[in-house]
Amino acid sequence: MLDIPKISSVDELSEDDKQNLQCGYCGNLLSVPGITVPDAKDSLYACGRCSKTKGSGIPAYAYETLASLVKFPCRYVTYGCKKKFLMEAVLDHERACKHRIYKCFAVNCNWEGAIAALKGHITNCHSNIILKDGSFKMPVDDITSVYIMYMYDEIYLVKVHVKDLIFHLGVKYLGKPPECGRFTYEAEIKKTGAKQQSSIKLYNGKMKCYTDYKNLNEKIDVDFDIKSLDGIFKTRKVDCFINIIENVPRKEKLSKQTATNPQETKNNEVVGGPDALNMQTDNTIKTAIKEEITSTDNTNKNGAKNKKKNNNTGKSSPLKEQRMQYENQQADMIRELECPVCQEYIYPPIMICVSGHSICGDCKSKLTKCPTCSSEYGNTRNYALESMLNLVQLPCRNDVNGCEFLGNFAALQEHKANCKYAEFKCPVPYHCKWVGSDQLL
Repeated sequence: MLDIPKISSVDELSEDDKQNLQCGYCGNLLSVPGITVPDAKDSLYACGRCSKTKGSGIPAYAYETLASLVKFPCRYVTYGCKKKFLMEAVLDHERACKHRIYKCFAVNCNWEGAIAALKGHITNCHSNIILKDGSFKMPVDDITSVYIMYMYDEIYLVKVHVKDLIFHLGVKYLGKPPECGRFTYEAEIKKTGAKQQSSIKLYNGKMKCYTDYKNLNEKIDVDFDIKSLDGIFKTRKVDCFINIIENVPRKEKLSKQTATNPQETKNNEVVGGPDALNMQTDNTIKTAIKEEITSTDNTNKNGAKNKKKNNNTGKSSPLKEQRMQYENQQADMIRELECPVCQEYIYPPIMICVSGHSICGDCKSKLTKCPTCSSEYGNTRNYALESMLNLVQLPCRNDVNGCEFLGNFAALQEHKANCKYAEFKCPVPYHCKWVGSDQLL
């Protein structure tokens, strides 16, 4: 029987769990990597959506280790999305989720809703920001403006920014990131009212997808020195023209995807795609390992002929390599949850150094610096990790001796006192170094 580390995923979060695992900035779950724990400067937990722009706390390494086993709901669950994902897939899904909520781009407008309703809102309430023919007068004074374009039944965001006579331009596709590859765009400027329309090409290339949740500070495509117009057109009164090009029609692209990567569908959702694979990895590998064990036993019974055939391959099977990778990942996770001092699972109150390494509260009181990186300790307590420890099912520390108990942290502490596989030192006071179970004692 192969020794598979027993550490299981979490399929469902209770309402209390969700309350304890919220980002202090956006209010969503701590479900995107890049999570930080509050430090002396930052009093809020930050998820990976917010930590790069708002959070300044301590990296939550141990929390992310455990959270990688949790299947988190999409942030748009209240708007109809019922899917769940492991942490590594959450952000990619949210950016492409059909239930994703967009905020209105008009100044001082608090409207928000799905992309299907966004077009109607812009048309009815902010028609002045719609570029009907894709053109606008290039501003020369410092300004930031946002426009909307409609083409090919899609919506595009046009951001214009002028600072110190430098013209910045970016055009973004609003929709699912995979669909963005259908489009490119051209941008050029022409002298206003000129009979002969000489022009300057500003951009001709791929269109990026709008993915930023909080603001428009994403990378732009064009940086143009407005002062150069004086020598080219002898004036700064010019128009900017944007032309969006659909390189692969939607129907054609979908038919190609279906032909090269067919998927079964149910209720208009892909079944068995990458997201489903992320959710089922642990169970799939465990099942495959059991099947391999059974298959190996049957093969051995068939005699030396099959054994000789298997030996001729000289290579390990992909399944064995996958199994080894899985076991190593599980072992790494357990090591991440060990206190560097007592070598047991980290015990609450869990403290954290300024570099992100966690330690038992009792062990921390005996030290002045982190034993892992020699960083200073503050008074930061890792409440998120403590909450996560009571969600994930962990193996007993005596599993190497044969214990098969599996439970959350509270259950493990209760079990620990009575585990029959616990190790004892020899009680005879003659420098005996024997260690073993009470049954062997």
